[in-house]
Amino acid sequence: MLGRILMTTMLASAVVGAQGQGGGGGGQDFGGGGDTPTARALTPIEQFASNLKLDLRTQGPMIEEVLNAAATDAKPIADEMLQVRQRWVNAILSSRTDEAKAAAAAYTPAAARMTALETRAFMRIFEQVKPAQQTGSGPAKAFDILAGFFQPPSVRSGRGGGGRRGGGGSNISAAVAGTTTLAQRRGGGGGGAPSLGPSQKTRLDILEEAFQLTKDQRKAVKTSFDDVNKTATPVRAQLMNARAGIVSAIQAHKPQGDIDAAVQGYAVQATAMAEIELNAMAKLLQGLEKDQRANAGAIETTFFLMRNMFLEKNWDDIPGTKGY
Repeated sequence: MLGRILMTTMLASAVVGAQGQGGGGGGQDFGGGGDTPTARALTPIEQFASNLKLDLRTQGPMIEEVLNAAATDAKPIADEMLQVRQRWVNAILSSRTDEAKAAAAAYTPAAARMTALETRAFMRIFEQVKPAQQTGSGPAKAFDILAGFFQPPSVRSGRGGGGRRGGGGSNISAAVAGTTTLAQRRGGGGGGAPSLGPSQKTRLDILEEAFQLTKDQRKAVKTSFDDVNKTATPVRAQLMNARAGIVSAIQAHKPQGDIDAAVQGYAVQATAMAEIELNAMAKLLQGLEKDQRANAGAIETTFFLMRNMFLEKNWDDIPGTKGY
C-alpha cells in the first residue's frame, strides 16, 4: 500500500523539482551546489501533474490527499487480487481446471473494483482542473499512470539466489502458496513485491539469476515468452483501448453508468492478461529441474515479475512502472 509517509515523500520530492524550475511537474533538479542543472527522470507524480497541467506547489496537497485516501481503500482489494492470482497459478500447476476457472471468475470483479477506485481518484483530481485542461491527450496519459498504481510493483531486482540449493517448499504449488503470506507480512498491497531497488537487469536476466538457468534453459524461456508475447498482442491492444474508453467517458462527462460499463470492460481484459501471465509462469516452472522448482525465493520473485510482463512489445526489458 502507498502509505501516507511514502506519498508525502514522493510529493515533497516532486515539489522540490518543480520549484527548481518555477513550474509544476518539471524534469530537472538543481542540486549538488553548482549552477548546472542535473537532468533526472520525472517521478510518476510529476508526470501525472504535468499531463494535467497541475502545479505541484499549490495543488500537490490535494493530489496527496486523494491518492492517500485511494491507497488506503485499495489495500484490501490489492490483497484479494494477490490471493486470487496465487490460487489461480496453483490451480494451473496442479491441472485443476475448475479451480482455475473459479479464480478467473473471482479476478474480474476484484479488477473492476480496483479500476473503479483508480477512476474515482482520477475523477476527484480531474474535477479540480480548468475545462481547458480536461481536453486533449494529457488526461489519458495521466490516467494511464494510475494503472496498477495501488498494486504491488513488478520486481525491480532479482533475488532468490542460493544456486540450485533451493529455498524451501517441496513442490511448485507449495512454494507459490507462500508468496501471499510473505506479501502480507511486508504490508500487503504495495509492499508485496521483493525488490532491492532499481536495476538495469532485464526480466530474463532476473529469471536467469533467480533460478540459475543454464544457457539452454535461458534460450528456451526466451523462445517460450516470445511466443506468449505474440499471443498477448490482441489482449494488450484491447486492454489499452478499454482504458482509453474510461477516460474518454470521463472527458465527455458521460453518465456514471457509462463509466461503470467501461470499467467493467477493462476488468475483463485485465483478467485475460492475468491468465496469459499465469499460464506463462506455470509453463516456465514446469520446464525447470526439480531443485530449481524447490527454490521458493526464485518462485516468489517470478510470481511478482510476471505481472505486467506482456504489456510492452518487448517483454524482455528492464521492469518499469507501466501497469494495468
